[in-house]
Amino acid sequence: YLCHCPDCDKFAAKHNESGLMLDFINDLARDIAKDYPEVLVETDAYSYVEPPPKGDMKAEPNVLVEVTRTQQNYYSPVDEDLGHPFVDYLKGWGQAVKTLSVWDYWIFYWDAFPAPYHNVHFIRRNLQWYHDIGVRAMRLESEAPNTASFRSLKAWLGDELLLDIEQDDKPMIDEFFADFYGAAASEMRELMDLIAERQKGQNGKVFVKEGVFHPSMGVKVPRRAWLDAAFYAKAEALFTRAEAKVATADEQTRLNVARERIPVDLSLLYVYDVIKPSVAREALVKRYLANREAQYRLRVDEKILGSELAKV
Repeated sequence: YLCHCPDCDKFAAKHNESGLMLDFINDLARDIAKDYPEVLVETDAYSYVEPPPKGDMKAEPNVLVEVTRTQQNYYSPVDEDLGHPFVDYLKGWGQAVKTLSVWDYWIFYWDAFPAPYHNVHFIRRNLQWYHDIGVRAMRLESEAPNTASFRSLKAWLGDELLLDIEQDDKPMIDEFFADFYGAAASEMRELMDLIAERQKGQNGKVFVKEGVFHPSMGVKVPRRAWLDAAFYAKAEALFTRAEAKVATADEQTRLNVARERIPVDLSLLYVYDVIKPSVAREALVKRYLANREAQYRLRVDEKILGSELAKV
């Protein structure tokens, strides 16, 4: 993506491709600073320019570099997952730039298997680690609002901790569960803890020859070994108890509980023939579709509701 004229190739060989990019950004930043000294010029250390520049190159004081976390394992806290170069990249950029930012992914784009997973248990830990090594800005990418596990909790907890990282996340999570799930708070908390415990240590390859066919990706993707019959049986028991507890609650609370069935049921449909659950496949499909439609009707603007329901 960069220029490969002899001069640029020579510069990149000495300072990395990221150094070539930074040289360009620095030139812009110096000019901008003449008229707008208070403005930060942002650029991303993304993809081929993630490795920091070599040769003691420094960013101008008004440059902000946002390092992307594309090469780590979502299932582990950032300070534990040292098998990828991201931590070294981040520390290297910290030596080159005054204002350091991180673009963190709270969703697995590179993991095509539709699995229930989340990072709730180490959101605060990661943000604290970033803060301690000098990160001063964050971009937290967490899409899949209709299928990601505990997404509302992730968004709220992340927002609150970014305002004040000194907060204790445990009572904050307790508060959220009580408000969001009502009488079913304990069952939903148990489900969240169950997923967190089961996903520990997972870091499988994304595309394999043997696996479950993913129609939208057009490839086979690996099963998650921790999503076994015992997991689905436990999840089903928790949902049964939770839904009974909120049967007479307001619609919002009931739908909040039903929302967490979506990623569990979707993943079970992919491995149905392997798990052989007690629920009939047709009944599982109907439950999944009904919950998806209910969530759309609750949360999606009327102007785009029809097109979203068509996708379901």
